[in-house]
Amino acid sequence: MKAITRTGPALVFTGPNAVRAASIAAEVQNGSPATVILMTEPLQSKAIHDSLEDRDAFSFVPAQDADGRLVVSPSNGKARTYVQLSRSLGLQATLTLIRGSTDVECNFTELQALASRLQIPVPSMSEDDPKAFRWAARVLSQLNNECLAGAFSTVVTLGRNGAVVANWMTGRTYALRFMPLDKRAIVETPAGVGDWMIGLYVLWNHTWASPHFLRYPVMASVERSMHWICRRKLGLPPDSYGIDTSLL
Repeated sequence: MKAITRTGPALVFTGPNAVRAASIAAEVQNGSPATVILMTEPLQSKAIHDSLEDRDAFSFVPAQDADGRLVVSPSNGKARTYVQLSRSLGLQATLTLIRGSTDVECNFTELQALASRLQIPVPSMSEDDPKAFRWAARVLSQLNNECLAGAFSTVVTLGRNGAVVANWMTGRTYALRFMPLDKRAIVETPAGVGDWMIGLYVLWNHTWASPHFLRYPVMASVERSMHWICRRKLGLPPDSYGIDTSLL
């Protein structure tokens, strides 16, 4: 296992599609070195490492050792650290990672799981529920009050519905909703799209978005990621859909 370097952002992926998310990170970065922390079970790390073609572009480390101890140290404040929530980690390990991060990413199910573990009421709803956007925004506000939402931002993906984006530097939370404009945009969404979108968002937020030329860089990075998914992954024509942005 190669040593972890801090030449770039700490990109943290998890879930069954971590390999795909890391692969797209390599493609977008054109093979430039990055620190990719795959929050997996220890025995999965070697399999993930061996399955990537461009292994030299990445460094790997499991989030826990064989005894379940946390081995990923929190950010030292010098690097931007992106953490994607994982239900496989214990609660205390999860909270330690979040408190040491600058940015937190997750899907709707992962947010529900964290809320439940923190004894925050979780209504029976899916990411397809129209009320999911506002519920996620309320939970993120509660987590932010407890310093459990990243220092800079939190992004929650809601499947094909879109995403909730909280920028803690401005205190604003937005809903980005996918809007099909005709039947060409009504297609099956493959599994793992959320992991792809998070991987793209992390990279573009770090390498492309800048407060010097974008008023809302976090939201712009998420919107760009959604367009990439729609056109490159789903093959949607540009005039078949829209992305509606509203303040929550």
